[in-house]
Amino acid sequence: MPLGPPCTAQQSTQQIACPRCPGIATSSDYFLSPSLLLVSPLHVAGEGNTTSTFQAIRDRAPNWSLRSDPDTGQVMLTSPDDATTISYHMLASGPAPRWTAAHSGPRPWTATFSCNTPRELPHALLEPLTRLPSHPLTDTDPLKDLAEDLYNAGWKRTAYGTRTVYLSADRLCVLAHTPHEETAWRIATQTPRSDGSEHWNLLLSHDAPPQLARSVIRTLVRGEPVMRRLGEIPRPLRQYAVIAPLAEFRGPRKPPEPPAPPPSPSR
Repeated sequence: MPLGPPCTAQQSTQQIACPRCPGIATSSDYFLSPSLLLVSPLHVAGEGNTTSTFQAIRDRAPNWSLRSDPDTGQVMLTSPDDATTISYHMLASGPAPRWTAAHSGPRPWTATFSCNTPRELPHALLEPLTRLPSHPLTDTDPLKDLAEDLYNAGWKRTAYGTRTVYLSADRLCVLAHTPHEETAWRIATQTPRSDGSEHWNLLLSHDAPPQLARSVIRTLVRGEPVMRRLGEIPRPLRQYAVIAPLAEFRGPRKPPEPPAPPPSPSR
């Protein structure tokens, strides 16, 4: 099923996997473009090519049903047991949701990602969601599991009663966990001296499987640069991002081949 006009970053039908975003496929032309950049940290990298992210999730869920609404631009995947849905809102803009997920089982939960959320974060939750059992365990604390990762990435922890807040090293991203509230997880950006058009937020409800929250947080703080074109990086965020051409991150060059030995003297 076509997903609407192709993104300008997708001019080729040949799909290859992003070497730094496992599971996310994008056209080969995207990676071969000389204008392709690597950007870090993730929370200021911009949304990126969400169409390819949806296609990657769809490819991992061949048994999920697919339906779409051309008028609203919404595409929905539904699990075989009809208990879980993933919605991709292609035409959304501003603070509206780009991605939503909902589970209607014995412990219902929801997840919402606004427009501008870096595509790696919804992928980190939605792709493993397609492989979860209907009633996954919910008895572990992702923040305890990832405390060292957050500390090593420079995130500062503050506790307010039962509420735990982590602030990124550049003070532009906030991770808050309030376990007894309905919306237990909130991740959002805050940019000084801007109109907020580049802001994004992620909301995850109380009964969401902890392995999904853990996957999102680990992706957020892992620190590896992600691929973007310059136009995909919001202008107000560029001053806070580390941006470099992809060629500078290709790793060390191979040492030159040793010179061929001189020919043996003839006798």
